[in-house]
Amino acid sequence: MAAKKTWLVEAAGLTNEAIAAELAAMQQTERFHRDVLCQDGKKRDLWDVDYSFVTKLIKNEANLKLKFKVFCRDSPHGPVRLWPYLRKARQTLAQALEKGAVKRGVADSQSA
Repeated sequence: MAAKKTWLVEAAGLTNEAIAAELAAMQQTERFHRDVLCQDGKKRDLWDVDYSFVTKLIKNEANLKLKFKVFCRDSPHGPVRLWPYLRKARQTLAQALEKGAVKRGVADSQSA
């Protein structure tokens, strides 16, 4: 059975208040953790949230001017690390071929 990923958000300023208000409305106020040690050696104040809440923050980031970082933990007691895919731009096929993320000819051999 795969370990459940835990999602954590570090918020700044008004974003912190917006997250607190939203979680209070959902009756989940005990999800704030102070001084969580992260993989980079820094201690951070983090909100423990669901992935659906992370996607909601991402969707509303620009129009509500939210400032936050997303962290994840792969197991209940694993290291907390920055989620690298939050603001990662999508690659074109040419970029993926150049970086070696996909191999040329794979699709050609499947369609034949």
